[in-house]
Amino acid sequence: MKSILFLFFLAVAISGYGQVLSKTNIIYESKKTVVLNNGKEYQIIKETPLYAVSDTTIPLRYKIKDKILILNRVILVKKADTSKELIEWTKGKMLFYELREVNAY
Repeated sequence: MKSILFLFFLAVAISGYGQVLSKTNIIYESKKTVVLNNGKEYQIIKETPLYAVSDTTIPLRYKIKDKILILNRVILVKKADTSKELIEWTKGKMLFYELREVNAY
């Protein structure tokens, strides 16, 4: 019984990571911090939803193979003296992240 329960929870945990299509992945997120799969912790400066994004270099739609994902949000994060943009596209439970350097904030 314990082994079946363990396998069930393992399958549920793995299924959450199976839908992330990019190499960049959010492991933990709170209102003030984000931890990515590279092991680095970033402080959230600003979170911008889809309708408020005005940066023309960020595409509204992102195509991966036969899937078309739509921009969900852009998170401006900071660690020490470097600022980065974490861009999230989504379609249902599928996610794609891109981490970009920000020159000036």
